[in-house]
Amino acid sequence: MGHCDGSATAAGAPVRDAADAAAASRRLDDTFRTYLGERGAKALPLAEVASLVTGVASLRLAGDAVLDLWKRTASVDGDRTAARAELMASAERVRDWYDDFAGSLIGRGAVPDPLIADEGGDGRLLDAVSHDLVSTSGQASATGVRMIWTGDHLDAARRLQSVLVPPARAALGEKSVSETGRPA
Repeated sequence: MGHCDGSATAAGAPVRDAADAAAASRRLDDTFRTYLGERGAKALPLAEVASLVTGVASLRLAGDAVLDLWKRTASVDGDRTAARAELMASAERVRDWYDDFAGSLIGRGAVPDPLIADEGGDGRLLDAVSHDLVSTSGQASATGVRMIWTGDHLDAARRLQSVLVPPARAALGEKSVSETGRPA
């Protein structure tokens, strides 16, 4: 988000993080192939395991899409502090959820419920970038459009949570709220 305006320092591309993510993705793919090739009864239905594996790929694609949006963009003039703050708050909320989710998969607490959509988030983001969405010529600015797309990708990562929670709870033997009447 350092490319949003001249008031923030743009960080370099997360080359090391990207390499680590690619390596982890290859390990997951190898593990999943091994799981598929094993003979015998499976502890979990294949659809649930596949949902978790494809969820990882979907989340990584959303992250890559955000990086691609801003890859060849130089900082622009203007103050996008409010928009950057809104996007960073959304990113932190989603990241914290995935941190808790990952912890639950290794025994550090229960699988968290999916985040509820921030009904006002889109409006706050639009308000924050409204002065940058349309140039004096009436054309949408690239920075404003990138900010909106970044918000959409963050929301896609949030919506993915509802797909991941049921198979994760099944894998861990947790009961859902509907089965117990209380959170897992």
